[in-house]
Amino acid sequence: MSWFFYFLLLFWALLGFFSLKEGARFIMLLIPPMVVSSGIMVGLTIDYLALLKKSDKLHIFKNKETLIKFISILILFAVSVSSILLVCESFINLKPGTNDDLQDASLWINNNTPVDTVIISDWSYGHFLAAVADRPVSFDGRTAYIETLPSRQFDDAYPFGSQSPSTSREYWIDRAFATDNESLSLGIFNMIATSGDLGYITLDKYTENTTRSVEILNDILGVNRETAEMILTDNYGLNQTAAENVLQYTHPTNPRHFVVLTNGLSGVYWIFHFGTWDFNKMQGGNYTYSYGVIHINDNILSSHDGVNMNLDTGNVTWKGETPYCLITVTNGTIEKHYIDNNSNICIVLLMDNMQSVVIDRQFENSTFTKLWLERANSTSFKLVYSHGDAAVWEAS
Repeated sequence: MSWFFYFLLLFWALLGFFSLKEGARFIMLLIPPMVVSSGIMVGLTIDYLALLKKSDKLHIFKNKETLIKFISILILFAVSVSSILLVCESFINLKPGTNDDLQDASLWINNNTPVDTVIISDWSYGHFLAAVADRPVSFDGRTAYIETLPSRQFDDAYPFGSQSPSTSREYWIDRAFATDNESLSLGIFNMIATSGDLGYITLDKYTENTTRSVEILNDILGVNRETAEMILTDNYGLNQTAAENVLQYTHPTNPRHFVVLTNGLSGVYWIFHFGTWDFNKMQGGNYTYSYGVIHINDNILSSHDGVNMNLDTGNVTWKGETPYCLITVTNGTIEKHYIDNNSNICIVLLMDNMQSVVIDRQFENSTFTKLWLERANSTSFKLVYSHGDAAVWEAS
């Protein structure tokens, strides 16, 4: 163990610790030096015990050989048991990122859509959809990680270099789901599918203020091109040339065909958090979102996350709180009942899948609720495929 290797391991370990500030995934940089250091420690400990044996300092024990082996095994066990427990815990809590429903939906897209169709979905499904559906995607793991921005080499593919693609897509896609303005949702999807990030990046060059750019886009993406041009010139002071330059990306003349894929209820909280992002405070909203599996016993409906309903009386609560509204979806039929105007939550019962969802009341009529939960009641999108947890939507 020379000084060179000692400082190498020390520097390597410190580098790994500091990299954790950029995300938990960088723990991979820390594992190798820790494993090597642990191995050296165990080896030195065993060598030390061997020296003690030779020096007869363990004479108080009758069977020194057995003691040495026992201590060695004890050290190895102490070092390895924590890792074994962590691995076991990870496997117990591990949930697959995809399922058969997503696989079937991807194959349907592959067989029933034009080859240049853009799939709009959560970023975590991006690589899977690109591979199985064989279609371009709006968002994937490469574009979702802000840590990769400094090292991207996109200059040849994108005129704005590392600014595009960016995590801005997280806001705009989530914004499209969180709003109850379906025209705005459709406008956002058309922009993202056709011109990617060019709309908001181009506008940002004129405003030089991201908060202002977001405000403007939220005003124009839900209206037609002529109205949007008037808003840009009359309300926000852009000249005709600048307005037309922005509109070619935000309101494309020939929007690209896209499909929206919804799947499952896990991780949906972030739609509300990022979709209502406050660019002045630089923070997302903190909203109620919970989902569970429904069980019915003796006409009492319950879910593991706290929904309880007496099917005879209709009384329903979530963690003891009476909801503002109750939405029940059964075989495509939607029933909605308003219960407590002072409550801030809505409970959605998906009886076909025996699942419950609790959302903040302000998202009662959101595009998310219509597409993801109700799978109906939308004027801007039509359902073209549905099976299990997965559904595929096109513009009406």
